[in-house]
Amino acid sequence: MVTRVLSGPGLDDGGRETRDRFLDTLQLHVHDVHAFVRSRSLQVLTHVVQEKALPVKRFQTLVSLATGRLRDKSVNVCKHAIQLLAVILANNPFMWKLSITDLQAAHEKEVVKLTEMRGEKQVT
Repeated sequence: MVTRVLSGPGLDDGGRETRDRFLDTLQLHVHDVHAFVRSRSLQVLTHVVQEKALPVKRFQTLVSLATGRLRDKSVNVCKHAIQLLAVILANNPFMWKLSITDLQAAHEKEVVKLTEMRGEKQVT
């Protein structure tokens, strides 16, 4: 339902709220008492990420949830957490922006700004 009906740029406020409540419930199920529920919720989240239906603001939360499940006592939960992390890495919306030369240029620019700010602080 999330991947077909509750995704896309033309979603109204009610649809966004419904999608967010559904994803919140799924994230709560990742911490369920039963291993089957934890495993299945990770599978559903993996499918949502594969279909590119996950809002960008939820990627960081989902990564921390999946890494928390890597030490789960159930092998299936660990396996599905690894699969979810792999799918997140493969479908990362920011991956095309991660060029080492661009990052180095941005880093050097920020270092110059920092040294200028430190110089101004010492002068005043």
